[in-house]
Amino acid sequence: MQHRNRPLVFCFLLLTAYIFCGAQPLEITDDSITIHFDTGHERFVRHILPLFKNDRLDFLNRLGVYPEIPVQINIAPNRNTYREWTAQPGGIIEYSSGFYHPSSGTIYLSPPDGLKSVENIRRIILHEYIHHFVNYLFPDAPLWFHEGMAQYYSEGVGYFRLFGFAKDYFLGNTQSLRNMRKHYPQHKVQWFPFYVKSALAVHYMASQFPRRYNSLWDRARVGQSFEPAFIRAYMMPIASFEAGFESYLKKRVRIQMLFSASSIIWGFLPFLLLIAWTRKKIKGYYIKKRWESEDSREIIEITDD
Repeated sequence: MQHRNRPLVFCFLLLTAYIFCGAQPLEITDDSITIHFDTGHERFVRHILPLFKNDRLDFLNRLGVYPEIPVQINIAPNRNTYREWTAQPGGIIEYSSGFYHPSSGTIYLSPPDGLKSVENIRRIILHEYIHHFVNYLFPDAPLWFHEGMAQYYSEGVGYFRLFGFAKDYFLGNTQSLRNMRKHYPQHKVQWFPFYVKSALAVHYMASQFPRRYNSLWDRARVGQSFEPAFIRAYMMPIASFEAGFESYLKKRVRIQMLFSASSIIWGFLPFLLLIAWTRKKIKGYYIKKRWESEDSREIIEITDD
């Protein structure tokens, strides 16, 4: 009897070992980047790792600084685990497929099968890495600077985002930069303009004061306080910069709306010309028909005489 049960016991032990081994996360480390993942995601990790290394290098090249920053990335094995991770307190939690937890210095990603494309995944990882980068150098940096850096260098600020922001600006869905230092907005309608305005603030820092912006990064050191470094580089307090940016943004939004309005007019102009041409052709057709009808009546009258 015991001998008959041995194959069943052996299969049960094999199955148990397989389940527990499969549940244990794997780890890959390359160039100060460590990724923890489930066995089913190994192919994805080996594909995305060199892409992230290139994206990280491109970002660092744009700033001209190359600090040795270790990177920890955890990829959730399933959606339930990811939801548990997002419940952790104290992190910069965003409503997306990835977030950065500053206390642990770890980037958390949702399962890759739920992400839209490789390009989208690359943007998410770079976005969260920039949060890690900023937190590593300036732990007390304002939230608008955190988000501005992450948004500006991972996604940029294109025409459609500017147009959407201008609309929200006039609808009163934006906050002052001063009120964006520590907290995300509570209302969902304010999320989009919050991110775009943060990116525009960093763009303003870099484009309007390029030498000072470079000086800020030249002076950057691990664990440095942000405000003293900012004052030394920009020779003004953060509050003065924020006030200057608000004035600049107000002018830019007006110009953007005028440009958008003219673009809409020029965009509809071909359709208006087509409509006018069509009406002209229809009108010409009925005039021709009327003339032919009048000519027919004259011929009939002449014949009757």
